[in-house]
Order: sequence, then structure tokens, then C-alpha cells
Amino acid sequence: MSASGLLPEHSLLRNPVIWIILKLQGETTRAPRQYWNKGDSRRISARKRTGRGKSVKYKYMGKDKEQIFRVIKKHYLMRMSQKDIARSEGLSTATVSRIIAGAVDKGYVEFTLKFPGGNVVEMEHKIQELFGLKFVSVTKVDLDDLDIILRDISICVGDYLNYIVRDGDILGVAWGYTMSKVANGLKPHNIKDGKIVGINGGLIQNNTSIGAEDIIEKFSRNFNAAGYRLMVPVSVDSAEAARMLKKDSHLKQVFDLIHQANIVVFGLGGMALDSTMVRYGGFTESEFEKLKSDGYVGDIGGRFFREDGSPGDNGFNERIMGIELEEIKQKDYRIAVVASETKAEALYAALKNGYITSLFLDEKTARRLIEVEYSCREEK
Repeated sequence: MSASGLLPEHSLLRNPVIWIILKLQGETTRAPRQYWNKGDSRRISARKRTGRGKSVKYKYMGKDKEQIFRVIKKHYLMRMSQKDIARSEGLSTATVSRIIAGAVDKGYVEFTLKFPGGNVVEMEHKIQELFGLKFVSVTKVDLDDLDIILRDISICVGDYLNYIVRDGDILGVAWGYTMSKVANGLKPHNIKDGKIVGINGGLIQNNTSIGAEDIIEKFSRNFNAAGYRLMVPVSVDSAEAARMLKKDSHLKQVFDLIHQANIVVFGLGGMALDSTMVRYGGFTESEFEKLKSDGYVGDIGGRFFREDGSPGDNGFNERIMGIELEEIKQKDYRIAVVASETKAEALYAALKNGYITSLFLDEKTARRLIEVEYSCREEK
């Protein structure tokens, strides 16, 4: 008789039990919970089941969720040692160790890292004082990885938005790599009668999408608000073309919402050739170099500004489909997210001209911003 045929005759199997699948000498058989629930492995006399004089080692195959949860809670909440958990649960320490290690992979345990602010708090106060801002958040940099830095900053942005966004608010959102990370870091916060609107064109050359719709969708879903996208190129061929498009009845509805928005959130563009505006075809490299030579230091939503923060008359800003720089200054909350010390000069200019009321940045950029401020003071 096969082992699988003998196993149900065992005296321990008279009552219903939970089964696991095992392999015994090439044949599939089952072992009851009474065997494997007491440890990582148990040796049971094979003579009782196979008639042979060997002992068969039944390997651990899994645990019931109730016991897994008990093990996890005892480890993380009750701070019990693995040895004590093993003793209390009738398990081996090796099994307990594997359950704890697998808890994260299975999604039973999540970690939130909170480090002391240290000198970043001092920088927050200093920047808030220097530029008269409503709110400043400086994120500590432990790893020099842009994605990790933006993820940490975005968590703070999400918390802040949930604090200030109220029923009936209209939230204007820019697109770009930084804003895509902010969208991923949002935390659900339902509001009534809210609206999310893109504040600059969401298409590039050949009408290719740049992910603006994904950002708007994530914001809309997060706040349970209606979403409105500005589905036109970020930059058109001429100022006349821009004026004509703005007269379109469908686009006028979106532009009206941009005007009505009381909160705007945006990243800050720098003047490097790998800028989003260049990479996505908003401007050619030669046009970009011309802006740099004319003293422009950065952009918000595709609108470029000089060192003094003014838009100037460059012939390029008039081609942009989106919010005007002067209009940004009229919003109750102007929230900037910056994670590059190379943009410190652009950030300084934006701050000095009142484009920002709330600032989220990393500690390296914060340190460089303070240096720029004091350097400008010395030059005066």
C-alpha cells in the first residue's frame, strides 16, 4: 500500500484537520496540521505508515494566517525575542525567523523611517525668515539619489496639501518629473466640490503626451475632485497662435479654472540642456541657449524669468500655453518643489519675485540657497 493510502489511517487523523502537500518517496501525500504546526520539521516513524524502518522528515511548507499574525505581533509590537516566540507558539526559532523575514514581502508589515531633523530645522527657520514664506520643509539627504530624495520630499508635500486643501478649492498643478513624483506621494484626502486643473499645456511635438494627464488623474483621484487638463502643446509656433488657441471655447473653460485656482503646485525648471522643456521638445537647444545668454535662470510652467524674477520680453514666453507668471503671484498658496542645488539661483530669483509662498526642498539645495542669499547681500 502506498504511503498516501496509509496516512489517513493514522490515529491523529480521525478529526478534521488542515492539510499540506508533501512529497514522500516520489509520491504525493498529505500531512496534518498537528505534525507541521509544532515546528519547522518533525520526524515521524515511517513504520506506522509505510511499514519501513526509516523515519521521514516532513519539511515546513507554510503556516495558517492566525499564527503568522501572532508571530508578527509578538515580534514587532510585544518586542518578544524569536526564542520566546518559538517557545510560546511551539515552533522552531528558524521557522519564526522565516515568518518574520517574509512578513514584509507578503505585505503584512510596512516600515516608516523617521530621522531626527537636526540642522534641517534650523535651515527651515532661516529660509522662512529670509524670504518671508508661509511654510518651509527641508528634507534631510542620507542617500544622494534623486528618486529617493524626491520621494521623501513628496511625502511632506502630500501632508501639507492635505492640511491646506479644503472643500471647493481649485488646485492648479504643473507637469514634469518632479510633479510626477509628488503625485505618487499623495495621501488620500476627500474634499467636496473640488477641482484639479493643469496649469500648462500637456502636449509636445507631434502631440505626444508627456504624462500630464497621469499627474492630473492621480491628484483628482486622491482628492476625489474633478480633473481638467490643458490638452494643447506647452509651446506653440507664435504668440499669435497662442492668442487664437486661448479663444477656443473648450480651452477657455480650462483657462478660466486656471484663473480661479487658489492653490498652485509646481516644480522649478533650471537652465541645463537636460531640462524637461528641452528634452520634451518645448524649445530647441538653440532657443534655450539664447535664453541663457539673455540672462534667464529658470522657468515655472514653461514661463522663463531672469535673475531679478522678471519675465522680460524674450519672444518665447508669449508662445507658452499656460499660466502667466504675474498670475501665479495672485494665488493664495504658491507651492514650489525643488530637489537640485543647481537650481538654487533660479529658486532665489523666484523667491525674491514672490512666485513662492510655500517651499519644499532637500538640505543640499537649502544650504546652497542660503549661500546665494548671503552672496548677493555681500555684492550689494
